[in-house]
Amino acid sequence: MGVLKITGYDELGNTIYSHTQENKWTTAILDKIFACIQDPPDGAIWPISLYLSSYPTEVAYTQTSTSLFSSEQNYSVAASSSSPGNLVGGSDKSTYSSTIMNSQTYPNVLLSYNASRSYVAGLRYQWDNEVFYVDNSCNVFTTLSVAATAGDTAITISDPNSLYKGAYVSLYDFTNSETQQIADISGNIITFTTALTYSYNKLGSVCGSSVIYHTDITTLSSAVSAGTNILSVSDTSEFDIGETISLYNSSTNLMERSVIGSIETNQFTLTGGVSVDWAQGSSILGTWREEHSALAYTISQPLYGAYDYWYWSIDDISATNFGSSPIRTIALVNGTTIYATILLDAADAIYKDSVSNIKVLRLEYYLFLMVG
Repeated sequence: MGVLKITGYDELGNTIYSHTQENKWTTAILDKIFACIQDPPDGAIWPISLYLSSYPTEVAYTQTSTSLFSSEQNYSVAASSSSPGNLVGGSDKSTYSSTIMNSQTYPNVLLSYNASRSYVAGLRYQWDNEVFYVDNSCNVFTTLSVAATAGDTAITISDPNSLYKGAYVSLYDFTNSETQQIADISGNIITFTTALTYSYNKLGSVCGSSVIYHTDITTLSSAVSAGTNILSVSDTSEFDIGETISLYNSSTNLMERSVIGSIETNQFTLTGGVSVDWAQGSSILGTWREEHSALAYTISQPLYGAYDYWYWSIDDISATNFGSSPIRTIALVNGTTIYATILLDAADAIYKDSVSNIKVLRLEYYLFLMVG
């Protein structure tokens, strides 16, 4: 099964078209799409162009030539206007080893260069042979609004949106760069777990990609007060004595690290008391049990599900000249060869004219293999 999400933006970046559609593709079509996503440098299928047509009916996977659209109104955007993304988890890498991650203040935050773009919350992944799940992601690019000095533990940034405690960010300017983990956020001021190694100019870049993950998970069956080290939980079956865990509130992104000292039926005794109050229903996230090396291409394709996206920019003149007939068929094409097509429902057809004024189309493919 595949799901296509299409978003259209005007010249100001406002969303003026949005559509999500499920498609049940044949194995042959899925193979071609995976080839496009997983191995884009292959000259046999790359570069991929976006092909838009008023063609109004389904395209059989055996029909692989764009001559099929010859009697329709068609519009093609060259591959030079596209930006291919990553296969979910496919050629991404962990920045820290699992042992280092477990020792961090926020051990359930995975720093990975394309993490929030590459991982889909709720899906199942694995690092080497250990399975994990993604709970939340952070992808940010902002700037320093005040210069920062080596030794500072806090910085002031232009935009704190999408950041959370535990997320990783990288600071860099034309001279220096480093990665830091966020300990606290107060308005536009973010505090790090360690002091800055270098100084940075005002308007220096602050960017980051990280995800909150878990290997095991359970929830608090009753509230816990600060200082308490006994937790009543809904299930203990997946956890081990000595395992590092995080208490996590998904609404506030509050997170606290601890270690399981002993396990009884539906109860953990921690090696120390919690530092703040925790509400009933808060999550308890398990961390890595196995050793995984850092900076190795070991984050694998998920056991089910894959994802990629492309951007194609469409200039105003081309949009106006496309004509009044709506786009019904969207295809990925190399030359005259069709690799995948999507037929839009009539109600969701895209009108390419000066009224709709779509400047950029973003296509996201979610491919679900339904195995495991």
